[in-house]
Amino acid sequence: MSQITDHRSSFTGFSLIEILVAVGLFSVISAVAVQAIFSSLASSRKADVSIDVRENAEAALATIERRIRGARSIVTCGPNMSSIEYVNPDDSVEILVCDMPNSSVTINGDRLTNDAVNVTTCSFSCTEAGPGKPPEIDIALSVQGASRSGAEQASVRFMTKVLLRTY
Repeated sequence: MSQITDHRSSFTGFSLIEILVAVGLFSVISAVAVQAIFSSLASSRKADVSIDVRENAEAALATIERRIRGARSIVTCGPNMSSIEYVNPDDSVEILVCDMPNSSVTINGDRLTNDAVNVTTCSFSCTEAGPGKPPEIDIALSVQGASRSGAEQASVRFMTKVLLRTY
């Protein structure tokens, strides 16, 4: 009787197919993980831009409201104005301007927002409320992030009404 001998090596390992399958799976998992990380970073940058835009717009609007509310009188009053001139309690005159060529809002030339944002629209509408009543000023302000890519662009629009205090 003849004996069948097994000539297999005693070394065990992975075949080429098994290694290729493992590398392929690792590549797919890595690609998904990298995409998730980049997506998370982009969302984080967009949130940072959105916060910066909102904070700048709110600070500018708060300054505008405080200055107008504290004014003694409005010099010019009309609908859809790009500037408004008012008299302070100390009789100084200030001019609030929507400076669209420079994408900003200024009071006597001082910019109310920083360079990280651009004012895209700004208008003041002033209506006389009647005898013995202060005028009403409607303020519309739109601000967006400056020099950001489209995916990270953020913008915000505010509208408010301000009444002068009566002195």
